[in-house]
Amino acid sequence: MNTIKLLVADDHQLIIDGIVGLLESEHRFIVKGATDKQSIFAQLESFQPEVLLLDIGFRKKRSAEIVSGLDFAREIGPLYPQTKILILTVSYEESFVADAVNLGLSGYLIKNVGKAELVEAIETVAAGGRYFSQEVTDLMVNVLQKQNRPNFVAAQDALTLREIEVLKHLAQDLSAKEIAQQLNIAENTVNAHKKNMIEKLGVKSSLGLVRYAVENGIILSQ
Repeated sequence: MNTIKLLVADDHQLIIDGIVGLLESEHRFIVKGATDKQSIFAQLESFQPEVLLLDIGFRKKRSAEIVSGLDFAREIGPLYPQTKILILTVSYEESFVADAVNLGLSGYLIKNVGKAELVEAIETVAAGGRYFSQEVTDLMVNVLQKQNRPNFVAAQDALTLREIEVLKHLAQDLSAKEIAQQLNIAENTVNAHKKNMIEKLGVKSSLGLVRYAVENGIILSQ
């Protein structure tokens, strides 16, 4: 497996040290840390990480003022498009999650995450995918359901019955392997259905498919 360069940005050095220690046995990672905006941008320029693990809140030095990591992300995206941004924070309020999604960030993790999920998220994001903690996924679905205007007929017109079955299972946060087992089909077939749905619906990822499922009442129709 290729080496992944990871920059951990958090205003608490203890958090950075903890993540470095957690990942030190994973030899495929090269990890550096940054505790403020200046050091983040300096590391982005010199280290050029594939993944930036970014906290939401940064306390200014010698000040009680909190600045948002999402504001940093707005600046980082256009300047360093090769770096994928993965939020790691204790906060998952609707406004934060919505901003992260609207900014096109690659993922959102809660700080209660274990090592295995942290490694999976970093690897997924580094490979060009997206990764959201279950709590965040549930919150996103709830937000979308509040705005839901069922249009199941339109969904039926766009997708085959088998594709709708796969989509319902995707909305339950099942992997392609798990969906294949439940529907008694090959995992490659599940991935083919996902690819076809992404092309048909004009979305970019599984997250976009889940959003479509909610907005069109597919989840609610189960």
